[in-house]
Amino acid sequence: MKRAVLASLLLILTFSLSMAAQLPNYTLADVAKHNSSTDCWMVLNKTEVYNVTAFLSVHPAGPSPMTPFCGKDATTAFNNVGHSSSAVALEATYLIGNLVASAISVSISPTTATVTAGQTQSFTATVTGSTQGVTWTSTSVGTVDQNGLFTAVSAGTGTVTATSVEDKTKSATAQVTVTSSGGGGGGVSVSLTPATASVSVGGTQQFTANVTGSSAGVTWTVTGAVGTVDANGMFTATKAGMGVVKATSVTDPTKSASATVSVTQSGAGCSLTSAKGSFTINCIPASAIPSARYTCTAKTSGNSTVVQCRSGSGSRGGEGGGDD
Repeated sequence: MKRAVLASLLLILTFSLSMAAQLPNYTLADVAKHNSSTDCWMVLNKTEVYNVTAFLSVHPAGPSPMTPFCGKDATTAFNNVGHSSSAVALEATYLIGNLVASAISVSISPTTATVTAGQTQSFTATVTGSTQGVTWTSTSVGTVDQNGLFTAVSAGTGTVTATSVEDKTKSATAQVTVTSSGGGGGGVSVSLTPATASVSVGGTQQFTANVTGSSAGVTWTVTGAVGTVDANGMFTATKAGMGVVKATSVTDPTKSASATVSVTQSGAGCSLTSAKGSFTINCIPASAIPSARYTCTAKTSGNSTVVQCRSGSGSRGGEGGGDD
C-alpha cells in the first residue's frame, strides 16, 4: 500500500515537473497582481504558480483559509496543514506556470546622507529591467517628491525608498540623518518683535517674525484665550488677561519665538451691588461717573434693564442711587 502511494506521488511530481517545463514563467510581481477572490493566483512548492480562482468555491473548508494568500507565496501555509495525497494530486489541475526571479533591480544614490533641518538632498534611482521608473517614499523625518528631492523636516534618523513601479517587490533604500538647525550650524532660527505688548479689548497689535535659515515662514498661534492672531501676525484682543503669541518655523517646528501679551479692559469697568429698595454702582476709573446727585429711572425691556440718570443742581460727592 505504501509503495502504491509513494508511486502515485512520484508520478504526480513527475507529471507536474513535466508540465512546468512547458509552462510560461512568472515573477512574484506578476503573481501579486492576482490578489482577490475573483482572480486568485498563488505560489506553491516555492517555484510553481497556480490559478486557484475556480477552486476557492469548492475548497472543503471554504475560501477563507486560501484568500489571504491570493497574490502571494502560500508554500509554507499549504505544507503546514498536512494535505492528503489526493489534495496534492489536485495541484496539477491548477498549475499555470513557473516562478522565476524578477529581472528588475533598483539601486539608489547616495545610500547615506546627513541633512540639516530645512535643507534638501537629491537622491537618484537606477532601475534595470524596466522603463517604468520608481515611486519615492520617506519616513517622518522629512518629505520626498517624485523626482527624489528630499526635504529635511525634523531631527532624527529615517529612510528614503525608491520602489519599482513595475515590480513593487524590488526597491532600494537610503538612510538619512537629519540634524537640528541652530547651535552654530547656520540652521533655522526665529525671533519676534515686539517681545511684549499691552492691548485693550477690541484693539490690535502687529507682531513680526524674523526667520533665518529658511524662506518657508512661520505659523502663528496664541494661548491664554485673550485673543486671536492671523497668518500675518496681526493679534486682535478679545478678552482681558495674559496670553502668549507664538511664531513657529514651518521648516523646523522645533524652532519658535514667543511674545507676552497683556490685554486690558477697554473703557470703564463698572460693578453693581443690589440691596432692598436700592443699588450701588461702582466704576473704575473714578472719572467714569462725575461726582454729583443723580435722579435715575430704570426701564426693563426683554432680558435687560436700562438705568438712565440725570444730575440735579449742586454737587454732593460720592452719592448715587435710583428711584424706580
